[in-house]
Amino acid sequence: MDENSPSAISGKVQVRSGDNFKYKTYWGALKGTRLFLYKSEKSKKPSRTLWISYWEEEKFDSDIVAAFGEEHAENIVELEKYMGTFAFRCFTTQGLFSLKFENEEVGMEWNRLVLDMMGSSFMENELEEKRNLCLAFQRIMFEQTCEQLKGHRVLLTSLQEAGE
Repeated sequence: MDENSPSAISGKVQVRSGDNFKYKTYWGALKGTRLFLYKSEKSKKPSRTLWISYWEEEKFDSDIVAAFGEEHAENIVELEKYMGTFAFRCFTTQGLFSLKFENEEVGMEWNRLVLDMMGSSFMENELEEKRNLCLAFQRIMFEQTCEQLKGHRVLLTSLQEAGE
């Protein structure tokens, strides 16, 4: 990473994209509305750049979680692991990403700086419109995640039964 370039914040960040359940670890640097992701702290060129259009703490619809838990109690532990801690949803031109940080303090510092950056980069009505679109999108994504977990459980059960 270029040490001479100005950056609001940089540090280790875990990124999970779309419906992938695995997080990849990067060194991230926030510059304006761009989040540069480097393979390591010493990398010169980013391996990925995310253009942030909206960002918020990762929250899950309690009604969906409750319904999912009632119907599929065996999957609720997996769902809780998937939900994670100190995570944020990052909406970009490339889609939806979940970002996790080492601890709550680091996550909240990133959150504060990103919200400040968004407040200075976007107009209030533009942010409200983005927020409403993201809320609708998040509900669909979370429902899809629940469906995926159900499918994983069915496949695992079938494989276990076939092996016996």
